[in-house]
Amino acid sequence: MKSGETKWLKLLREGGIGYDPSHFEFFLLNRVQVKKFLKENKNVKLIKPKFENDFFEAFVDLTYRCNLRCRHCHNQYEPYEPPLRDILKILKQVFEVGVLHISFGGGEPTLRKDLVKILSFTYKRASCSITTNGTTMTDELAKKLKDCVSYISVSLDGMRRGHNLMRNADIFDRVLESIKIIKENGIRLRIITVPTKLNYKEIPKLARFLKRKIKPNAWKIMRFIPENERGLDIMLSDEEERWLYNQLRKVKYGKVMDQFYKLKCPIGDGVFSIYANGDVSPCGFFPQLTVGNCLKTPLRKLLKAFEFFKRCEFDECLAIAYWRSRVSGK
Repeated sequence: MKSGETKWLKLLREGGIGYDPSHFEFFLLNRVQVKKFLKENKNVKLIKPKFENDFFEAFVDLTYRCNLRCRHCHNQYEPYEPPLRDILKILKQVFEVGVLHISFGGGEPTLRKDLVKILSFTYKRASCSITTNGTTMTDELAKKLKDCVSYISVSLDGMRRGHNLMRNADIFDRVLESIKIIKENGIRLRIITVPTKLNYKEIPKLARFLKRKIKPNAWKIMRFIPENERGLDIMLSDEEERWLYNQLRKVKYGKVMDQFYKLKCPIGDGVFSIYANGDVSPCGFFPQLTVGNCLKTPLRKLLKAFEFFKRCEFDECLAIAYWRSRVSGK
């Protein structure tokens, strides 16, 4: 290993970045993994990076404004929305470090009037996507988004009862209409589901519904991470997670279970998050763990503070452990 070279740079030089277009997922592959993994996964592409850093995906919050107050969401901040000049300053720095994909979130990003301008600016330089709650999509907006996003992620947390409980609103039909609009405009669709005690028993039924009716390009089940006391009461127990796993096995929905149950959290292993105010963190669910603000300090300098990102190399999710300890007082 060359002097000053991190272990991930070594992996990048010897292997590369795997990209699974069927799930819109990036991941690191070392030299040994490459041959075996590509043989077993015919649709995975290997990207040989030309940049000299450890990061290939960035999550960027565009706003904290939202039209919902979901039970599980971390967006409980003031409805702050950074000006366009700050977003562009952030993005230019993200491009400079060679990130391959930018995932935009919030808040609800479609509430920004300049969203199309931001996405068009980004899409000329990197792959990008947005995550939406699916309540604001129109045919007019979808036509504008078609040429400036790689895909759109829509949150769908269950069937009617489970989804509406999670979202604190009767929006199930509206979300299905948004999904229809996205598909009719030829935009690739990813569904995102977060299991909690409120909805997990509906997820096997949702899996069959997605498989037979909606047929998204990808489905991702994301682990719920509580914040402080809020959310610990709806977090799945180990027993409930095992039940869900066994039920999903019966549905046989591709690799969606691997995403939730088997893959190591990528935080610190090639991804980072930038909050709407410019704070940089290895985790988009843990604003207490930041390395600085890229509107005040160059992003490249912040990302070189690699020892900071290594703090996330734990068997248990650091964010979950932190909030549990705060609540228990341990």
